[in-house]
Amino acid sequence: MNIHRGPFYIAACQAPVATSRSSLWFYPSISAMQPLAIHRPLIDHYRRFFGPILFISRPPLQEPWLLPETFQIARFDPSEAAPSRPQFELDSAAHNDASDVRANPDAAPPADDQPNHRRLYAYATLGLSEATVLPRIELFMLSPRADNSLATLLTTIALRHAAGQRHLGVGHSVNLHGPWLDDSVCTRGLVSLPYLFGPAMEHGPRDAMGHPRSIFWLLPITPAEDAFKQTSGLEALEELFAATQISTADPSRMSVV
Repeated sequence: MNIHRGPFYIAACQAPVATSRSSLWFYPSISAMQPLAIHRPLIDHYRRFFGPILFISRPPLQEPWLLPETFQIARFDPSEAAPSRPQFELDSAAHNDASDVRANPDAAPPADDQPNHRRLYAYATLGLSEATVLPRIELFMLSPRADNSLATLLTTIALRHAAGQRHLGVGHSVNLHGPWLDDSVCTRGLVSLPYLFGPAMEHGPRDAMGHPRSIFWLLPITPAEDAFKQTSGLEALEELFAATQISTADPSRMSVV
């Protein structure tokens, strides 16, 4: 399958980025805070695709100056409707030409008759794109439940991107240094296009300085799947995910290779 991903796609099959969790202090709970006004357009954008209930935090850092002062993590809690086992599907047509989406940021939100991800919790960065590195990106993860460790994990990865240790783009993988949730065998993260939501999700509102930014999905994968990506390429791995219909937010899923 030949999938054209447009100008924002970075065809990269590189070694995992080191993202030691020791860079953060771990607390049993993360305090809630008010969302910054600067993030309102991005929050409204996320709400078109995620659950309606919002929880804002900023996990404590040992090196807080490495992230923008405005950086926060948003958790979107799901509504009561819809099943909760989203499967990986490649939508080449939706991602074939993003020019209309970029030209029309007020495009209609996804239809409510596409509910397979509406019972999931979503953790998403707010303000990562304001770091002085390129590409300007935001990242999100999907989870079957609320878990503060995911806010911490996403902050760790954001820290490595903002610090310039590795500028992350689609196709890059990161070492999570342990299971992403529970005892999962998925200890890597793949920076992916947001296939579940389409290009309307990928091309979010411009930041406060007027810069365009892209929103990517951090998809948990196994070391074997990451190695397969290195040898066979990202497209081959994506096609394998689509063919086996992996449950993308299931921490108990097994490796497909």
